[in-house]
Amino acid sequence: MRCRCGGWPGSGCETVSLAWPGLAERLRRSQSRRRDRVLFLRTNRTCSRHIAANSDRMSPQPAIPDDEMAAFLAAPTPRRMVSPAIHRAALRQSAPWIVTLFGAFFGCFGMLFVWFFTPWNYLQDVRLNDAATVSGRVESVSESNMSINKVKVMRYTFSFQPPSNRQFQGECFTTGFRWHVGEKVTVRYLAKNPAVSRIEGARLSEGSLVLLLTWIFPFVGFTVAGWTLLARRRTIALLERGTVAEALVTSVEPTRTQINRQRVYAIALSRGGGKTVVLRRHQANIVALARERLESEKPVFVLFDPANPKRTMLPEAW
Repeated sequence: MRCRCGGWPGSGCETVSLAWPGLAERLRRSQSRRRDRVLFLRTNRTCSRHIAANSDRMSPQPAIPDDEMAAFLAAPTPRRMVSPAIHRAALRQSAPWIVTLFGAFFGCFGMLFVWFFTPWNYLQDVRLNDAATVSGRVESVSESNMSINKVKVMRYTFSFQPPSNRQFQGECFTTGFRWHVGEKVTVRYLAKNPAVSRIEGARLSEGSLVLLLTWIFPFVGFTVAGWTLLARRRTIALLERGTVAEALVTSVEPTRTQINRQRVYAIALSRGGGKTVVLRRHQANIVALARERLESEKPVFVLFDPANPKRTMLPEAW
């Protein structure tokens, strides 16, 4: 049921028209534009779904009713009541949870390598490079549990006695065998703390400096997880405060990049006034929608961030 002025129930057209002549007519034109948008959306989404259904590479379309999508596009910002279906579809397209979980798992798994292989005493080794020296003796030699490039890391226990001090014992490591038990060696030690010591040419950590490369694994994993979390946050903000507009697809060109064995396409969108943005997408349903609108020369709805137009989504592909 609509009121006598042609607006929707609760729009307050009758009351407003008495106080502000001409405003009711503006409200009627606004409602008319919304009805035209619903009709346009229904027609174009039906066509896009038909194309997606006839393509063997198209992913299944989310079940978002046309009325629900039209209501979302016509809603004023900020949109506080975004339907769960639209919310899930937008996040699935921009940053699915599986990518976040994979990044977190990869990062945590990489931390195990960091814990076992990082040369934690490297800074002490640097301090010992210019430390005092004294003669010492190798007390024991054994293999450690670590190998570097298939070469066993050896553990040495040694003893030494600094001038005017008691005897000390220490432990150090080398990659490959270097000294025998009972062999005399040169020991470097800190004068203020002789307990920090090693044989000249050895190291305090079981792992070598090369194993700092293990930090790459958690860095990559946690970067992926953090990036997807940031992308999800930006998508939620875009759903609430993004601007809806119509754009023309001017080109759909394949790139040399592939994601999950799917070619990434550069989709050029023009919103008029010389404002053009290029999206790079690999999702099959987005590419199909862009190609269909390029061939039919029909506009497509876009949801974009006015502060950064590169953050653009195609709601009709949800």
